[in-house]
Amino acid sequence: MIIRWPSSLPLPHPNEYTFAMLKPDGYRANRLGAVLDLAYNSPAELRPVLLMEKTLTEPDVEFLYGHVREKYPEVWPVLRAFQLSDPSVLILFRGNRKAVTAWRETMGATDSIKAPPRTIRAFWGSRTVMCENVVHGSDSFLRALEEISYFLPDDLNHQVFNLNPYLPK
Repeated sequence: MIIRWPSSLPLPHPNEYTFAMLKPDGYRANRLGAVLDLAYNSPAELRPVLLMEKTLTEPDVEFLYGHVREKYPEVWPVLRAFQLSDPSVLILFRGNRKAVTAWRETMGATDSIKAPPRTIRAFWGSRTVMCENVVHGSDSFLRALEEISYFLPDDLNHQVFNLNPYLPK
């Protein structure tokens, strides 16, 4: 896969950026503000550089979760239907250090029951349906670049929002 970086952003340092997504359950429950607040208050002070609402398509779900279809075929129909059910919010975070690791720590374990206290998934993840765990996060910097390259347009100038008034002081 060829990875392209949006021309309107400075070239990334491996520790600074990560891709995240508020999943349909988080979207329906209006959790975006709370999720951004937890990210901002993480040790890496993750700040959203871009937010983009998107209803995922079949190819999008395959790109993000194709590994699940192959490894856990019994889970795939539930995961697929869930991801296609409602819009998601794509998020590009920038942090002051190790953004991928910081975001993963902020999210908590994939299985919300096993998520440490005070993490997004411990607060709002489903206790019965594992894929309904509020957020997605890249598992490595390389995967973050792949996801950013796949989902975000090359020219972000018209889509970069000034979020400072909405972030906690």
